[in-house]
Amino acid sequence: MNPSPIDPIEISGAEPRPKLKLFCIVDFLNGDKGAKVLVALEKIKADYAVADIDVSWEFDYRNLSALKWVPYNYAGFNGLTSLGVDFSYLASETRKVRETYGDKFDCVVFIIDERNWKQGQAPTWGWNLGEFFNGYQVELVMVQENEEYLYKTFSMEIFHAMDNFIRVRLGIDIAEVLNVGDFDEDVVHGKLNPPYVVFEYRPTILKLAPLLQQTFSYKPPKFLQNLYFGL
Repeated sequence: MNPSPIDPIEISGAEPRPKLKLFCIVDFLNGDKGAKVLVALEKIKADYAVADIDVSWEFDYRNLSALKWVPYNYAGFNGLTSLGVDFSYLASETRKVRETYGDKFDCVVFIIDERNWKQGQAPTWGWNLGEFFNGYQVELVMVQENEEYLYKTFSMEIFHAMDNFIRVRLGIDIAEVLNVGDFDEDVVHGKLNPPYVVFEYRPTILKLAPLLQQTFSYKPPKFLQNLYFGL
């Protein structure tokens, strides 16, 4: 009998603790908020530890004051304009990460100080771009003074990526596993509450633990390294 998608499956040669690896491109202006970023990352690390997933990160500091901001289309804002970083820039920067590090990382996270973050008619504090740029999930996170909001924004954008990783690496739709219509809206944004409460992701991470362990024990085949989604 075939196991269900959330039954544990032994992976031959898997690391004892699978890792979710973040390459963080950090705004120079975040220097005075660096401790808050680390607190947020440590909390995210604790969130995924319930599924026996280790979260690791490396920082690369940049001047992000000249980013090009463009309108993003998101139906949840009911026609109001929201802004995000230009896709061509994200494609270029993730290509450089790919050329330097290969598949060492899973996500490339742009950690942008609030003084360099641009808002549209619909305010935003973070984005997950949904598809893969040169094999990586990409997140944009605004760093703000409020430590709790920073953690919640950061954790939301990383959690958005989980269905994309599981879909591409395992061929499983976790909306079907969780019996929801849309993972991002119903689970991550908490529109199906109960049982899914926005920002309270540990119960779902624990429920998805076997799938997440398989996903982050996985070495992407070469063709996935060039995945890029653009406008």
